[in-house]
This record gives sequence, C-alpha cells and structure tokens, in this order.
Amino acid sequence: MSLGKRPASSNHLLPVFTVITVMLIGIIILNLPRELDFSAFPFCDAGANLSLQYLISHGYSPTVDFGYHYGLLPILVGRVWFDAVGLTPAAYEVLTRLCALIIIFAFAQLVCTFDADLVAIAIVLLTLQFSIPAIYPALAQALEAALLALALSQQAGGNRRMALILATIAVFAKPSMGYVYGALLITIWVLRTPSGSRKARFGREVAFPIAITAAICTLLLVGFYGLSAIINTVLPITGSSAYRTLNYGFFAGLGRRFWEPSYNSWVMYVFGPTGIWIAVTLFLCWAAAGAASRLWKGLGSQDGNASLRDELILTCFALHVTFIGFFF
Repeated sequence: MSLGKRPASSNHLLPVFTVITVMLIGIIILNLPRELDFSAFPFCDAGANLSLQYLISHGYSPTVDFGYHYGLLPILVGRVWFDAVGLTPAAYEVLTRLCALIIIFAFAQLVCTFDADLVAIAIVLLTLQFSIPAIYPALAQALEAALLALALSQQAGGNRRMALILATIAVFAKPSMGYVYGALLITIWVLRTPSGSRKARFGREVAFPIAITAAICTLLLVGFYGLSAIINTVLPITGSSAYRTLNYGFFAGLGRRFWEPSYNSWVMYVFGPTGIWIAVTLFLCWAAAGAASRLWKGLGSQDGNASLRDELILTCFALHVTFIGFFF
C-alpha cells in the first residue's frame, strides 16, 4: 500500500465540526473569568510569547542573543499575526483558539472518516476540555498540536503522504513529536509496501515529500532568523537539556504530581483530568492490543486485512507512550 489517498466520508463533517465548536465555545465562556485576568502573561509562560516578539522586533536573535528551545515556525506565525492585530494578550488568546479550531476540524474529520457512533461523539465532547487546554503556555505547543491533529486525520483517510508533510512541518514548530510521528509513518510505509517495489517508490513517496517540505521551511526560516537559529532549534537538544535541569518527567520528575495519590484528592481521580487521563490511557492500551493482533494477522498481504482504524490506534498508542516516556 502506498502513501496514496483514500477519500474520507464527509457527509456529516460540517454538523460534527459545528457541534464540537459550540462545545469548545461553551468551555471558553466558562473559563473567561479566569482567563481575562491575564495573570498567565505577567507571571507565567504565556507572557514569554509576547516578550519573544518584542526582542526579535528590536534586532535580537533567538538562541543566539537569548534562550529559546522551541521551533522557529511559531515565531514567524506569531510575527505575521501580531503585526496584523497587535502584540497583546488578547491577540495571543485568539491565535491559540484558532489553533484549537484546527484541532477540532481534525477531530471532526476523524469522526466522519470512521463513521463514529453517538457514543464516540459523546466521548469526544466530554473529554474536549481535557484535550484542548484552557490556554497554551507557548504558541509552539498549540501549533504543534494543530499540525499533528491534522496529520492524524489525513492518515485516517489514507493520505499518509500529506500526514508525512505535516509531521515534517511540525518539527519546525516544536522539534519533538514530529520526529516520532514521521518515523512511525515511514515504518508503516515499509510494512505496507511490497518489498519488491520499495526501492523504486521510496524516493517519490517518502524521501521527496520530506526533503521538499524541510527545504522550504529551512530556507524560509533561515531568511528571517539566520542559519545559527535554525541549527539550534531544529533538533531537540537545547529543549531536552532544559527539561532535565528542571527535573521534568512522568515517573521520576515533577510529572509524578499529576498521577501520584499523595499529590491528588479523590476528586481529581473521579472528576478531574487525572482520572480521565488514566481511564483514556487504559482504554487506548486495550484498543492497541486488539489492533496489534488484527494488524499482525494481515501483515502478509498487500491490503493487510488491517484497517486504517487499527493503524491509527497503534500510531496514537506509540505517540502516547513516547510522550509519557520522553517528552512529559
């Protein structure tokens, strides 16, 4: 199977997108009293997105004149946006909400592609407030999430080439999950492409989309921010070093406070993100076990007897495990 495209069913795309969007708007309205005080900007990470643009507008270079460990693409996106609407906390809030709308569109595409029933749609709606944060600490995180969500929706429809392109772009937003997802897509291509035609098709279906996308992003960002900045941000070296210094980590670092009982009350396990996250993780493990079994049985044939649904489940499982183990 190549990186070709299988058209997804879109009969209900607009209604599903509308329903999920209305739900998100409701969540935003409920969070307005907390968000409109803008305390995240003078005292927390969100304000760094504005300081970053201010420094660059005065001739300073990221990673050269000041510390920065995300990708350069969010800086460029932010520059275009803030030049148009103003460098304000409200403008940043709106920009991250636009990224959230992209994520919701990807969710709607997934629901329609797999003809999800009402129970699945209800799960999407009930977990929406945990899937999309009230505010993203960094634009890089919002942009990466939007790109990866779109890529997953493209993979679900069989368009792995576009998923690979979006994963490559995600590397320039935040050099972490984009690399992992791209490696997974290449692995899937190898497993689902007959061995006799891999060599002839690899350049056209894998190498060329990655190379041309990476070249365009590199040339564009080097033109704005210089070669040193792109070299320092395209690999997750400075970021991983910073997180090690801050003792981040799911099992051995500060991440233990998210799930360890000594840091949480029973309310967090029943109604809060901790309980929802644990339940969804266990469900994903169960779904991945079934998908792996079906995929293994169908590996020998060209069509695989393995649905794109199973492929996507295993992809999400691999991304989730990688996030827990290396990026939390």
